Amino acid sequence: MTLLIHQNSEHGNAGYGRYSVNFQKAYESISLTISALQLEDSAKYFCALRELSSMNGQQKEKSDQQQVKQSPRSLTVQEGEISILNCSCEKSTINCFLWYQQYPGSGVAQSVTQDQPDIVSEVGKAVTLNCRYETSWDMFRYYIFWYKQIPSGQMTYLIRQYSDDGNARDGRYSVNFQKAHKSISLTISALELEDSAKYFCLLLDSQCLK
Repeated sequence: MTLLIHQNSEHGNAGYGRYSVNFQKAYESISLTISALQLEDSAKYFCALRELSSMNGQQKEKSDQQQVKQSPRSLTVQEGEISILNCSCEKSTINCFLWYQQYPGSGVAQSVTQDQPDIVSEVGKAVTLNCRYETSWDMFRYYIFWYKQIPSGQMTYLIRQYSDDGNARDGRYSVNFQKAHKSISLTISALELEDSAKYFCLLLDSQCLK
């Protein structure tokens, strides 16, 4: 997964190279426009979000799971054309939208790799999912998020890891973060039937959460 662009709700519409967004805060929606399409833009795209609340003057991440809806999910291109992808959320307070491309190669320096085969396990057991990443942010702080995609296509936030913190844990989810090796694993304990899903590891710099 490769981060293409992110939008902070307190800022104007973001733009980065061939990528630009149209953020409609009142409608809790955001569209991604890709201009001057190239063959390598043929991929799957995912819209994710981060939601923060303010407590005692400091931002604190909400722990409830968030879901987004988008269309289309994949893109077949004609070189030189323009394409628009749409995303919306039912939550009332959104601080940051993120657009990702499933396959690296879009020209963005940050990317993650998950090459682990499908895992089959049993209810009550534990599983571990692996992720490796590449980034040019070695001198800066960043976050790594784990999301799951349910069969309907919605992306649901699970847990995040800050680059300067110890291993994160939230309920049944825990991570083993190896910053020096640029790797992070997600362990899900006490498996439930609804854990059957696709899982994605996503990389983000800290600017989006400021």
